[in-house]
Amino acid sequence: MSEKYQVVWPSSRIFVPDRKQAPRLKESELNKAVILELNHMHYRGVEIFHILRDELKKRYPGITVIPWDDIGDFRDMRNFESYELERWPKFKSWMEEHKVTAAIGGMGA
Repeated sequence: MSEKYQVVWPSSRIFVPDRKQAPRLKESELNKAVILELNHMHYRGVEIFHILRDELKKRYPGITVIPWDDIGDFRDMRNFESYELERWPKFKSWMEEHKVTAAIGGMGA
């Protein structure tokens, strides 16, 4: 048996360069923060995001949360003029208009 298989070596070269992340908000800033929820409708986001939102509002009464269902599924190309949200040309100006300081992204699981 001299079959050959293509394999992936776990110590291979890095193909995706590291990206610098935005700094985290300080706890003292959270009472004034505007948080955008981003849900792509997988797993338990519909269930979890409202719990997270309620807990944030309990801890930081001055916080503003833009619920995910205000903008819809951020991966759905039927939204945002047929773009996914991060490719939407108006995304930056929309964020500025709504004074978004941070986002919670993902599926909520």
